[in-house]
Amino acid sequence: MRYKSSDIKDIILRFTLLFALCSVVIWLPFIIQGKTFVWNVDGISQHIPALIFFRKWLLEILGSIFSGNPDIPMWSYSLGEGSDVIDTLHYYCIGDPLCLIVLLFPEKFMGTCYTLLSVIRMYLAGIAFISFAREIRPKASAVAFICGGLVYSLSNWALYCAVRHSFFLNPLILLPLMLLGIEKIGKGKKPYLFIVMTALSAVASVYFFYMIVIMSIIYAVIRYPKIKKLLVMLASGIAGCFIGAVILLPQALFLMNDGRSGDKGGAVLFYDIMHYLKIPGGFAAGSSSEYLLMGFGAFGVIAVISLLIRPKNRKLKLFLGLTMFFMIFPVLGSIMNGFSYATNRWSFALTLLVSLMVFVVWDPFIDEIKDKFMKTMVIFSIYSIVVLVISIATADASLVTVQIVMGYLLLMLAKKTAGSVVFGDGKLAALIVMINLVINGLIPNTVLGGDRTKDFLSNDLINLAMETSDSAAIAKLDKADSSYPLRYTGPYLIENTSAVFDVYSTQYYWSQTNGAVTSARRALAIPEYRDYYYTGYDSRAGLSYLAGVKYYVVPADKKDVLKAPAGYKDPVTQDGYVIYTTDNAAPFASFFTEPLSEERWNELSITQRQDVLMTNIILDHEDLGNNIRSDAVKLKKDTVDLNSDGQTVLPLDVDCPCDGELYVVMKGFEYEGDQSRADISVSGKGVSYYTKDFNWYNGKSDFAVCLGTVGSGLRKPKITFTTPGTYRISEVTVELIPETAILDKAQTLIERSSCITDVKVRGDRVTFNISSDKDGYVLLQIPYSAGWKATCDRTDCEVLKADVMYSGLKVSSGSHKIELRYRTPGFIAGALISLISVLVLIAVAIVVKKLSSKKTKKVGTDSDAKIMIAVASHKPYDMPEGDIYQPVLAGASVSEVFLPEGWRADNTGDNISKLNPYYCELTAYYWAVRNAAPDVSYIGLVHYRRLFGKKKTGPVTEEELKSCLPDAKIFVPRPRNYFIDDLGSHYAHTLDGSHLEAVRSALRKVSPDYVSFWDKILKDKDGYMFNMNIMERSYATEYLDWLMKVLEEVCKKIAPSGLSEFERRFPGRLSELLFNCWLEREVAIGKIGPDSIVELDYYSPEKVDWPKKIKAFLEARFLGKKYHKSF
Repeated sequence: MRYKSSDIKDIILRFTLLFALCSVVIWLPFIIQGKTFVWNVDGISQHIPALIFFRKWLLEILGSIFSGNPDIPMWSYSLGEGSDVIDTLHYYCIGDPLCLIVLLFPEKFMGTCYTLLSVIRMYLAGIAFISFAREIRPKASAVAFICGGLVYSLSNWALYCAVRHSFFLNPLILLPLMLLGIEKIGKGKKPYLFIVMTALSAVASVYFFYMIVIMSIIYAVIRYPKIKKLLVMLASGIAGCFIGAVILLPQALFLMNDGRSGDKGGAVLFYDIMHYLKIPGGFAAGSSSEYLLMGFGAFGVIAVISLLIRPKNRKLKLFLGLTMFFMIFPVLGSIMNGFSYATNRWSFALTLLVSLMVFVVWDPFIDEIKDKFMKTMVIFSIYSIVVLVISIATADASLVTVQIVMGYLLLMLAKKTAGSVVFGDGKLAALIVMINLVINGLIPNTVLGGDRTKDFLSNDLINLAMETSDSAAIAKLDKADSSYPLRYTGPYLIENTSAVFDVYSTQYYWSQTNGAVTSARRALAIPEYRDYYYTGYDSRAGLSYLAGVKYYVVPADKKDVLKAPAGYKDPVTQDGYVIYTTDNAAPFASFFTEPLSEERWNELSITQRQDVLMTNIILDHEDLGNNIRSDAVKLKKDTVDLNSDGQTVLPLDVDCPCDGELYVVMKGFEYEGDQSRADISVSGKGVSYYTKDFNWYNGKSDFAVCLGTVGSGLRKPKITFTTPGTYRISEVTVELIPETAILDKAQTLIERSSCITDVKVRGDRVTFNISSDKDGYVLLQIPYSAGWKATCDRTDCEVLKADVMYSGLKVSSGSHKIELRYRTPGFIAGALISLISVLVLIAVAIVVKKLSSKKTKKVGTDSDAKIMIAVASHKPYDMPEGDIYQPVLAGASVSEVFLPEGWRADNTGDNISKLNPYYCELTAYYWAVRNAAPDVSYIGLVHYRRLFGKKKTGPVTEEELKSCLPDAKIFVPRPRNYFIDDLGSHYAHTLDGSHLEAVRSALRKVSPDYVSFWDKILKDKDGYMFNMNIMERSYATEYLDWLMKVLEEVCKKIAPSGLSEFERRFPGRLSELLFNCWLEREVAIGKIGPDSIVELDYYSPEKVDWPKKIKAFLEARFLGKKYHKSF
């Protein structure tokens, strides 16, 4: 048994087929060209490396399990200079169960895997939407479910994110299921779905979980404002967070120190004017701004219009108003983005809202189009004029124009086909919706819309990019000493390929980054694109040495213009790269005896800060030494206050006293102009300054640009201000660090660190020995994280933050064995919380089920729950056993059949037995309802050849029925689906179609409120047939009264004279349809709750001649051959 709903299997099957068809057409240009969804920007630089790394990581975990030593590697030196695996890659894949499919794909087909992930996510989004919509309106038409699901799964958000950031599709799946959980709690059901979805959302994507939680709170407060229900939701949400703590807790701890938190975005009140101008047209055609991704097609616009002109759905209108408000102000986009830069990545919620509006208004729109056509047309025309004017003015009219034309076509066809037997249920309108969704998706992939495919890669190109990367070249080198990471750097490193080849570089481009690394790079004023996107150390020799950089890599075609830093020599060519090597790289663990406080270090000039790192270890303490030996010198100092036309040059000629690294240092950089980003060139090296109006504003105003190693004598560095505007720089200096000082300090550090031996680095475990006659500090080339724990001679010792970004240890003189181990901060605690929470939830569920079972047994013995099911038969027959079954001889007044023992005749008491030749089994039902004993609570009807239950187990039992009480009020047979026919056309094909209009006429006279529901159920492909039901007595009485009144009026309009015995039974057959009409209306007005209707299986105790039945059905459907007897 299951609760009543639309025929979900049929809906999902049809949605699946239509989604597949639309998807093939939309992505056809990709398919023809052999392209994947891997974008040539973030796709190849982030998503593919993440998936390949994730695959290797999973295989390593599985290998450890099968070897009997289970382990989860939590640190990797191939993610930048070293990063937490879970914290870094959770944003992309770790925690998302769908990403486990990477195990099914070899690395060379990872592009295909990524593409498949996008398609799967889009499809699941549609299924999630349909599931949510079923809870909102379970008896909506199948077309409404399918169109809503297609608008949702093929929205611009879905299509855009599918090829840009596939995991951005996850909230499309998670949000509707979260809201479905809220709906269930709001309706008094169990909270398990909400708990599970909260946990899954937290585990799959903490970034979007934050937004989903906000959206869920808004939805819950508006939809179910009662405090009691909100408290249940709050408690359930907390339980879900506890279950998801295995990922949620580590991510929360990591994000508090995320280096990207510097991207605070601009403090502006409004977006640029173009943002607002794009909104009206973007609603239909998908033009977007600041991730405000819409593109809901023509019917998306019409659905909003239809909703607004209807007096109902006030809460939907309120939700729409809130989303409009969110579009206006950047500060709200910033709040939704975790108080970072302003973006409308929350707009996946708008996609759900508009798709829900399409679903909600679909059936009323189709039914009422004739009445509301003119008003809808006028408003749509006003919208069209506004959008066309804006689009023409902004040279973006092509796709919008197509959608407007499709909108007019949809309105005209919907009006033209209203009431049509073939198209009156909205099939043709649905086809138009599909076509304009396909147009929205297809055109951007063709030359008509900019040919998006040119920005995407095939598997061959992806593999070529990896195989020809600097990481691939480095991986082929013969690295004799591999006991600890040997890093490489360079000015043009390919993003994140080190994660693919398990080599170690200074390059990093992952969305979440270590805050300690960010702080150090800012303190050293390294000019770079983003805090989370950097290549190396600006070719600074000293910093490269300190980071343990053994190799300096330059593309072979740039070797003549890109000189290696001091000390890097002996170039070799490998696969298109020139690789320089140095003997000056510091060992993985270095020894220092001169500590310097971070406060004192920050007082130094930028070049001095860099220089002293080779001699002093920087620690976050105030009571350390003050022994500073820096050889950095200032050669020139100036200030800048000028207006640039884009070509203004500031010469900075200096006389260098010796060979060394030359720097141009700018402090207190300011810019005023028309642009939010100012670009300058320092002797050919680009630097970008972001104003507070820039979306990714990071607050940087100091820059130190390394111009490489220069010889002594006159040098002519210069600054070119390429962005027009006013520039002010409080201090510009030209500084030099002598080359000999850099090299000498590097060698001294190496010699001083010779006391450290047997260094072994294995991912999240580091061991080494140290033997020194002095107290001191060990600097480790491990970016600092609280997850590192250390022991010295098996005694715990503190891991210090050293040099702002690295890890350090304080050691006493003598010989010691040091060991460090890493565990993701919060992971163990989170895992324990998750495990305990799951066990508690299971225990609670078991207890609740047992208590519920006891309650059910108690209800089963309650005399108030007495059930009587009349089994109608016109002849003696083996009847089902059980106290609930009462055999009734139907048509006893016109029958000569002997009444078997235990049977009742339908001609006793209040009865209509003489009408049996017309009303069929309804005479038995009438008798049962009118004459049942007073203590009978539920009254039902079955036929001797059709019973509730299953053929293998027999008729439904009293215990099975009572297990659904008291929630269940009405039991019905599972819907019968005619697939290629709807209920109305099936009746017209098999019997006499004029009967349907006779019923409509009768309803207009005696029950006009039911006419629209009669029209609706005739368009359904499935229904509750056979006059089988079990209802609470009050409902049974009400239904019978109504039915008799309607049939009496129908019989006045259809003369029985001239009809055969079979044909005279039309009242009984029409009653099957009338039951659906009555039930549809009672549910719609809220008199009967959808959850109080239970569907039961049914069967025939006799053998069914299915070939004969199917043959008769097809002959009636396609050959016009009417039924002349029962089958």
